[in-house]
Formats: sequence, structure tokens, C-alpha cells
Amino acid sequence: MDRWIVVDNADSGLSYSGAWSSVSGAPYDPHGNFGRTYRTNLQSLTSGQGTISYTFQGTSGRVYGTNNIEERNGNIDPTWSCALDGRPLQMPNSFPYAENNWILCEFSGVSDGTHTITITARSNGRAFLFDYFIYTPSSSRTLTNVVTGVGWRDSAVQYDSGWDQWGGAGFQGKEPGGTLTFPFYGTGITFMGLTPIEGAPGETEAEYFIDSQSPVRFTVPGRDVTTHFHRVFFRSGSVPLGHHTLTVVYRGNTGRMPLVLTNFFVESSTFPPPAARSPTTVGNGGNTNAGGGGGGGASNGGNTSGAGSGGGASGLPANPPTPTGTQSSGGGNGTFGSLPTGPGSPLQSTASVTRVVTTTAADGSVRTTAIVTPANVTGVPPADLTGQSANGSGSSWSAGSNDNTIFLGDGSSSHKAPIGAIIGGVLGAMAIAGIFVLAILMHRASAKRKRKQQEEFEGVEKLEGHVQPFEITSSVNPHRVLDNSLGESNSNPFIAEHYRGGKGAIVIAGGYAIQRGSPFADPSDGSSNEGSSNTTGEGNQLQHTRAEYSKREEARREAQAQGSSSDGVVLHSDSGYRLPVQPQIASSRRAEEYPPLYTAA
Repeated sequence: MDRWIVVDNADSGLSYSGAWSSVSGAPYDPHGNFGRTYRTNLQSLTSGQGTISYTFQGTSGRVYGTNNIEERNGNIDPTWSCALDGRPLQMPNSFPYAENNWILCEFSGVSDGTHTITITARSNGRAFLFDYFIYTPSSSRTLTNVVTGVGWRDSAVQYDSGWDQWGGAGFQGKEPGGTLTFPFYGTGITFMGLTPIEGAPGETEAEYFIDSQSPVRFTVPGRDVTTHFHRVFFRSGSVPLGHHTLTVVYRGNTGRMPLVLTNFFVESSTFPPPAARSPTTVGNGGNTNAGGGGGGGASNGGNTSGAGSGGGASGLPANPPTPTGTQSSGGGNGTFGSLPTGPGSPLQSTASVTRVVTTTAADGSVRTTAIVTPANVTGVPPADLTGQSANGSGSSWSAGSNDNTIFLGDGSSSHKAPIGAIIGGVLGAMAIAGIFVLAILMHRASAKRKRKQQEEFEGVEKLEGHVQPFEITSSVNPHRVLDNSLGESNSNPFIAEHYRGGKGAIVIAGGYAIQRGSPFADPSDGSSNEGSSNTTGEGNQLQHTRAEYSKREEARREAQAQGSSSDGVVLHSDSGYRLPVQPQIASSRRAEEYPPLYTAA
């Protein structure tokens, strides 16, 4: 049962038969760990037999009292029984210890309709103590001026991330600043909870406030030797009958006792609660220039109409006058406003303003709220109202949702700028600008990559008098002395070419020239290289492009054309690193090695 009606033992709807008397619950409040008596009063039967009956419309219910039994010579005193519509209910087992808020009997799952619960008690000197009765009301009936219990699972109770569930008995605030909110309709509220034995020993604090009232601090007791249930953490002060919002903030921390909610009691409430009403515009002044001209008007069900002229006054008095008839505003000579009166009017001519509150909304609009006596705001707006604007801004009157508040609007509600459209346009323009900038950056990055690729694949720019890298030219170079006695080579650049000669003979294998005696030559040629170890790399030849082979071939042919027979020259066209091969050396000619021709000497 997430919402239920509470019937105190002093309720006029209860029927008592027998020697019942009202007693204070204070002597019993310290007993047990189930909290204090509901309203510190009990109905007591100390002799003979007595009955209590109550008729209601609902589907389930519980009878609560103070357990106060005693066993003497095998007899229990007092005893009791319960019946619903004359049919006995199953009774719980007796409990030998004193406890308040004890379930004497209960029922559930009955048909939605009118029922009567009857409690019959018998006492031989030990007091039978009845406290209150709760029931789930019928959804087809409206109840007013009742106490409504609201459980922690009710959908209207909103928790933030600083709250979480405590077992299956409640919801706990345990993070600093953890907040819950609960909108209610009534004149006050009580916060019920428990303090678990699993909690921290140190007490902590929390605070609550209703609507815009100042926060009220209260203490959350620390751990005791047992869990305490039905604990009253606070009872709010009285507020005017109407819609309100309770806010509770936990001010402790994880090392302190959490604040556990089990249920609320809402005083003087209505079940089901009436829907909260948005402020209804009664007068709607138009925009005015310096000379006035603002229109009065009326709003009924969303249709606005009206006409009138304003006096061009400005400002509100520090202590606003009683809004009856035509009033003079404090800031100018214009009229303050003509309040509608008569049958159906939301304001009677005797309404009195007690205070004025001015607030500025997020969209920049200003709202002035005048609080009036609740009894003087009655009825609904008539079909046709006219009025005068209060000042150059054309203020308007509207009935508040609590039936005791009048909003003095800025008089331009029907002419406000479309804030949503403006914000949407700004965000759209920012998005388009961002996309444009991103496109420019991507274009520049792409152009930069293309330039880099062009330099890598096409080489550096050719300058007059310079030799481009990796390109054999006919330019005279002092380092270019080629072997003129090299034989014909294999036409396949990936097949080793063998030449015979002396110690300095040149061997070209797989497009690379290797000097005999180098550390990369094959050890089988009988040569050695002092300070180096010979290695073999048969089959480990590098792949070359056709352009590289053509350059090497051209260099070889030019070397042949020079006709040198005594010395060999190796012209490197790369870094100079050589892989081992299996050359056959047939010549002992000396060879000179030169670096690649990257630039003209």
C-alpha cells in the first residue's frame, strides 16, 4: 500500500462500545523499538469487554495499538479479536513485550466497496490500548481533510543519486547533499523513518524546507543497540492548504548514520490529491510606449481577448495597497489596475495583499507575486473580464495554483520573443561555422599531404648545374672513375652477374656491386677482410626496380668505354650497404669505391 488513510483513535468516525477512556501515550513512548505512539494519545480498556467499529470504502487495512499483554497462570490479559463485515480475521501470535505501533490485526485483497472493521477487546485489569487504523481507500471516492500516508516507493517521491534503497524497508540518504523532493497537497507533513543497527554510531544532520521557506535543520541519531522503527524525524509547521513541495537534504557523509525514509504523513490532505493548476491569466496588459496605451484583457481556457489603455505609470509601491477597485501605483500617476469582482470572480473586493515578491526568470522576464489571504481568493475567472494596465509595462493579474497567490506578470506574455527559436538559430549558426572551419582545415591538411607525396615520388626540383639524386647523367664528376674492363652482364637484374679478376675485382650480384675482400663477399673466394667476419647471404637479395637496374647498367657500360685495365672503380648508387653473395672472383685488380652521386661535386 503506497498511499493509505490514517484514522486516529480520536476520529469522530469511530464507534466505541464499553468502558473506554482516552489516556496519554507518553508513559508508553519509551517502550520497545517501534517508535512512539501516533499522536501521544490512546484509547484504553481496563475492565470488561468493549468494541470499536469503523465503516470505510477500501480494499485493505491494519489496526495498530500498543502491545501490553501479561501472562498470569497460563492466562493472557488483555485479549482481542477482529472481524471484517462480521467475519473473523486471522489473529497474529501474541508477543510478550511492550511495543508501540504494533499490528493488532490486518486484512487485504477484499473487494473494493464499503466494509466495516470491528475490534472486540477483553480486559481483566491489564489495559488494552488502541492507537489508530489505516486502510487503502477506494479509487472511486474522494476524501477531504484526511491524513494520508505515503510510502517511500510512491512515484511522487523523487530521489537524486545521493539516495539509494535500504533493504526492502526504505530509501536512505547517505551522500553529502543527497536530496529528495515530494510534492503534496495539505497543510503539513511528517517524515517517518528508521535508524538501522547497521548504521554508523555517530549522529548526523539533515535539513528540510517547504517551497521557498528557510531550511530547518534536524538531527539523525546514531546507532543504538537495535534498529529503531517508526521514528519521527520531523513534523513541519503548518502551511496554507494547497499544493506544496517538500525538499529534504542529507548533510552527513558516508561515515555517519544515513537518513532512512519509510513514509510521510500528510495533514489535512485530499485523496486523491487535486491536480496542481498552472497560473490562470485574469488580466493581460499589452505592451506600452512612454505614453501608455497598454491593453487590459482576460484569458479563459487559453483564449485571450481584451482591450483597454494604460496610464503609462511605472513601478510598484513598497507596501502595495489593498487591490480593491482602482488603485494608484507608487511610481507614477497612472492607474494600478481595476480588479474584477462579482459572481465567479477569482478575487473578491475584500482581498488584501500581505506581501509582494519579485523574481526574474531564466528568459529575462520579471514576475511579481502578491500573496493574499486564502479566504479572499475564490471561484474561477469569469468569461469576460476587462482591466487597466498598471504601468508602462502593462502588468496583469493571475490566480495562483495554491488559490492564495496572485501573479503580477510583466504584461507581455503574449508578445515574448521566441526564445527557443533564437537559441536554435544561434546553435545552428555555430554548427555551420564549425563545419566550415573543419572543411578548411581538412583541405589544408590534404594539400600538405599531396605536396609531401609529390616531393617523395618526383624528387627535388632540378636546379641548373646540379645532378638529381639517383639519376645518372653525362655531367663531369671528379669522383666518377669507372672500371673499363667489365664484361657483359646478365640482362636480368635479379640474377647474379659474375666477373673474374684480381683481389680488387668487382662483382655485381642482383644489381649490387661488391668488392672482393669486403665483409659482405663470399668466403669461398679466398679473400679476407681484416677485422671483419665473413658472412653469407645466399638467396637474401634485395628487390630493385627497373629504373635502378638501368642506372647500374649505364654506369657499367660507361666504365667499359673508358678502357681501364689495371684498376677497378665501384660507383655506389645507394647507401653502400651490401648483402652477402656467392661471387666468383677472377681478377686481382684493385677497385676504388665512391659514394652515390647525390649532388654535383
